[in-house]
Amino acid sequence: MRILFSRVIAGVMILAALYVLLFGSKPGSYEYPDATAVPKDFTVVTYWEKWTREEGAGMQRVVDLFNTTEGRDKKIFVQLVSVSQVDQKTLVATAGGDPPDIAGLWGQQLGAFITYGALRPLTELQADGTITAETYKPFLWKCVAPHGTVYAASSTPATVAIFWNKDLFREAGLDPERGPQSIKELDEMADRLTVVDGKGQIIRAGYLPNFPGWWDYSWGEFFGNKIWNEETDDFRIDTPENVRAYSWYQKYAIKYGPGTVQTFGAGFGQVATPQNPFMNGTVAMCLQGPWFVSYVENYTPRFAKLNFSYIQRQLSRREITQAQADAKIIEARELFAEHYGAAMPPNSIGKPGDALHGDLDIWAIPRGAKHVKEALEVIRFFTRQENMELLCTWHSKPSPLMKVSEKFIRNHPNPYIDVFEEMLRSPNITGLPQSPNWIRAQDQIRLAANALWRSPERNAVEPTLRQAQENFDRHLAEYRKYAGMRKQVESASSGSEGRR
Repeated sequence: MRILFSRVIAGVMILAALYVLLFGSKPGSYEYPDATAVPKDFTVVTYWEKWTREEGAGMQRVVDLFNTTEGRDKKIFVQLVSVSQVDQKTLVATAGGDPPDIAGLWGQQLGAFITYGALRPLTELQADGTITAETYKPFLWKCVAPHGTVYAASSTPATVAIFWNKDLFREAGLDPERGPQSIKELDEMADRLTVVDGKGQIIRAGYLPNFPGWWDYSWGEFFGNKIWNEETDDFRIDTPENVRAYSWYQKYAIKYGPGTVQTFGAGFGQVATPQNPFMNGTVAMCLQGPWFVSYVENYTPRFAKLNFSYIQRQLSRREITQAQADAKIIEARELFAEHYGAAMPPNSIGKPGDALHGDLDIWAIPRGAKHVKEALEVIRFFTRQENMELLCTWHSKPSPLMKVSEKFIRNHPNPYIDVFEEMLRSPNITGLPQSPNWIRAQDQIRLAANALWRSPERNAVEPTLRQAQENFDRHLAEYRKYAGMRKQVESASSGSEGRR
């Protein structure tokens, strides 16, 4: 029998998640919901997912639909479990020979999982036409099928847009229906929207590039930087484009003073809370994904009985009809569009849309999963157009599929879903590098950005980025050294098996 994991690979995987293994919940300790209700002749497909709250509820809705329809007919039952640190726990479980049948992961982790041999290729879904270059939007096809082989299915994808508060635009004398068209215009609008008191303290910020801080590693894209060389797996951190990007980034801290912006930022609440500074009006513009619409609706008082989750609860309790639910969703869309705008983000290289940033979540089958045939059936069901649209509606996101229904766009809770759909179809969209070294490169850029923001007087842009590049290059050299050793071990193992 061919060795699936060499000792080196297993060791890397276990060491990468050692903390979780020692101190976290063990994968085998989960009590699956409704375990006693599953008929004995059914196959139970275990599905670990990272989502909670509204996103978790949306996924559970699709799982329930499978269990009560196709799953019942095919004697398959899906048990969905919300798992924190799902990536690390999946690696540990896979290395230990007891993985879930389906793992819901982040798209940026796909390259590392493939490199470590932790995933089973989904060739059956490629062969039967479920996941192909024709069924998926081009950007997402490239993400899930590096080098043409499908390793995952896209669950819910996303792109990043600029959101703005129309009420604050009106107050500042700006056109509420028009967002910034360039980085220069973004800066000008931010100045007009910013309010400072007599002591120089910020009362309201027009824009802060480090809020929410989720994309601090990506600013170079909007200034023309190509961070990753796919052929060589090298990363370009200290480029002229990145220097321009992070000089602009740092300018905001210098303009108001790092102490002032840090004091102002200390009052920010979590993104998914009423204390979010965009929701309470203390930040006028921000970079966010399509899910932000549901955040605003769930945590802003004006949407108290119009947010999607509340409407769905009313519907499930039969307090309203489907027609009434659809009407409420339309009302919420119109209310959101009255007070908030969203559009393609500005950049420094051309018009909006010339530089776009995308991402995705994925479904994958770990190597060594016990119920592969059944897991493939489940992913086929999840990926079907009507089920994908149901999930993406719950998540306030666009669909990964080329085909979308008119109803999906018309009744979507995100009034700007057509903007996100257009971005997702654009040839100018850039995703996260499918490299096992991306997380380390990302960490170095984030550390550099944090230093530039917090201590601009001590951290000039060029040397800070150069140091980040040198730190990453040392990691890359070490990685390549051990990757070569791993290949030698695998080659020796394969040769040994061939002689048996």
